[in-house]
Amino acid sequence: MRLADKVSKYSLQHSPIFEATGHHLHSGLGHLQQIAESCELKINGFTRESSGTLELSSISETDPPTQPNVWAGYVPALMTTDPTNHLAVALHPTNGPCGPTGPFQLASFTEESQGDIKSTNTWQNMPALAGGVNAMRMSPAGNLLAVATGTGVQIFHFNGANPITKYTGVLGTGGISYLYWDNSNHLFAAGGTELHVFTVTTSSAVEAPGSPYTIPSGVSALVVRPL
Repeated sequence: MRLADKVSKYSLQHSPIFEATGHHLHSGLGHLQQIAESCELKINGFTRESSGTLELSSISETDPPTQPNVWAGYVPALMTTDPTNHLAVALHPTNGPCGPTGPFQLASFTEESQGDIKSTNTWQNMPALAGGVNAMRMSPAGNLLAVATGTGVQIFHFNGANPITKYTGVLGTGGISYLYWDNSNHLFAAGGTELHVFTVTTSSAVEAPGSPYTIPSGVSALVVRPL
């Protein structure tokens, strides 16, 4: 089983690893791992052996082009996957490790048959975020993307390999650190001492009555059991 991935041009290959998060690709091709190294992030590709062991695999990437004569390349920040073989990745343009960066944008990637990933997006059609990015979560159907940004949550239409498109402005108030969907069009967004609940479809996005709910002790994790 192939584990897809992308390695940033500006990843610091020999810096100590301090964080790793994984994402499974439901196409059956593999799994993505995002690793934080120093002030840059990279996404590694792996091959799953018959024993279940993951082996680092060499793959190729095709990134969106950056604005000419302004930025040298994109660096990934966070990512999530749809139910097939597509990725949503939050990227920011940069001119080198630890250097100045531009505003976050959202790109779609497709995992190809050998685990390589490719984006046909461009800097002109990638939507920009209202602020930084704290969390990302794809809806179970794979057609809506929730991003914790700015002071709340922003929802986007996810269109497979085609460019991601803007849907809502920033919903809710306060910093959001955790996002989860259930199977009934509900998005749960938690951060600080508040839990927001939204009902989100492709035609409307509204906060549930009584939301946000106060959690006096603060939120350190969020688990949603889809019913």
